[in-house]
Amino acid sequence: AAGRAPVSTARALVRLARVLVEEYPELIAIMGTERREVRSPEGKPHHTAFNTNGLLREQGLPLEIVGGKTGLTPQAGECLLLVVRDPERGGYIVAVVLGSGDRLAEMKKLIEEASGALNRAEAAAESRAGVM
Repeated sequence: AAGRAPVSTARALVRLARVLVEEYPELIAIMGTERREVRSPEGKPHHTAFNTNGLLREQGLPLEIVGGKTGLTPQAGECLLLVVRDPERGGYIVAVVLGSGDRLAEMKKLIEEASGALNRAEAAAESRAGVM
């Protein structure tokens, strides 16, 4: 309807992330860059752009951050879409936090929980297979 702001769901954002990972990996790589020097058309340094995703600067996260997108509006609160992968197992996990008061803390908790779930699933599979 006219005058209404666009609304995204977590499901829609996960779908978008999947398309980006599969069809535009170079864009995801840019979204995972902590900072980038921006140059003038003449090639001279102009300024440095910094990613607002503070998790890119976190040390010791259990999963590798591939890329993500932050957002903030008065209506939506703090939002964060993050694509992570387990360097040992491969594959991607997409996590979304919407309407948060602290998107980075909530996303860090999601990453840690996802890593724990992967570890438990792997241990259960090894147990069923008789692997020690």
